[in-house]
Amino acid sequence: MELRIGVVATLSGPRDKLGRGVKKSAEFSAESYQDKFPNSFFQPVIIAVDDFGTAQGALHAIEECISQGCHAIIGPADSGAMFEVLRRYDKVSIPIVSTIATATELSALNSKNFLRCTTPDIERCEILLNQLVRMYGKRTIRIYAATGTPESYSQAAKRDLEKASSKLGLNTKVEDYSTGRISVNFPDKKEPFVIAAVSSDGVTLLKHLRSYNRNGQAFSFGSSTSWLTTISAGTIVVCDLDRDDVNLRIRDDLDKFLEKNSSELDPSLTTKNAVFILASGANTYMADMGASDISAFRQRYLQVLKEEHHRGLFGNVKFSEHGEMLGYEQISLLRVVGKSNGMTFTQLDRKEKPLKYNDKRFRKFFWKAFVFTGTIASIIGLGVAFVLAK
Repeated sequence: MELRIGVVATLSGPRDKLGRGVKKSAEFSAESYQDKFPNSFFQPVIIAVDDFGTAQGALHAIEECISQGCHAIIGPADSGAMFEVLRRYDKVSIPIVSTIATATELSALNSKNFLRCTTPDIERCEILLNQLVRMYGKRTIRIYAATGTPESYSQAAKRDLEKASSKLGLNTKVEDYSTGRISVNFPDKKEPFVIAAVSSDGVTLLKHLRSYNRNGQAFSFGSSTSWLTTISAGTIVVCDLDRDDVNLRIRDDLDKFLEKNSSELDPSLTTKNAVFILASGANTYMADMGASDISAFRQRYLQVLKEEHHRGLFGNVKFSEHGEMLGYEQISLLRVVGKSNGMTFTQLDRKEKPLKYNDKRFRKFFWKAFVFTGTIASIIGLGVAFVLAK
């Protein structure tokens, strides 16, 4: 029997990359579950609906998922859109699972439908600021936040950074910026700073600051491939996706995903985990009910998801009364670095020193890599020519 899981994501427009990664991750997890448990009563089926990157689009997408008989919904990814969805559908009983929307204040709504399969931003902020303090000592923290509605990701993350700074006894200098026309007070040339923004907006601010020779250490959020530009070199990010994770189960899962999908897509481990939890929860607690009465099914399904323990992709999980996941999730600190084959993320060494951005150094690195590769190719070519000549 089908367990219909709606996935609300941005599948078109300039910010469709994240949404396409969420959709593919959900489909991959559903297929993996079907392969692993072919005789299960419920088999997960993904119904993906485009929210066009807006809160209004997300509301329409949720309505579409409900009308198509979805038993649970994953998304939307944007925190501001998730606020709107939870308020609008508070009187409808259906699990609405957040795998990307990390705004801490979402759980404060006390929505009966809300479940989150990832770590809220307040915890990520504390990890990031603790790293800054380890590297620079206690100091006033300069925070730049992309403009948006009060409930947008960047503004919610800004408030979490302020709360985390207060908890750690740190003062802050906070400033909003618009990506359309950036006008901000500059940090000192080597002063560290934190960016509260989605990755593409963070890179836009970095380009502006670097162009004025403000080369201090940058800190931000997420391991989207949007960060993998030379202008972002040295940036430290806190994230839930490390493509070189040392956990063998996570590493194996990522490798299998990338074998089937473009390496340009950002896989979502949290979305894959959510699909697995939803499927295992339905088969453990709902198989005796079937799904003839969809409203009754959703109501009981939501109840057991919130009250029982569940098998996740990387271990057992449970949800708090406010919908937060109580279970395993590895949060990593990564640095953007240049290698011979381009930019990548590497695990941050807790003892390493600050690495300020230096455009000349990175250009020199890539030039050396190019020259070295060309030299090796020339040597091999001469060797082949010599053998053929003989």
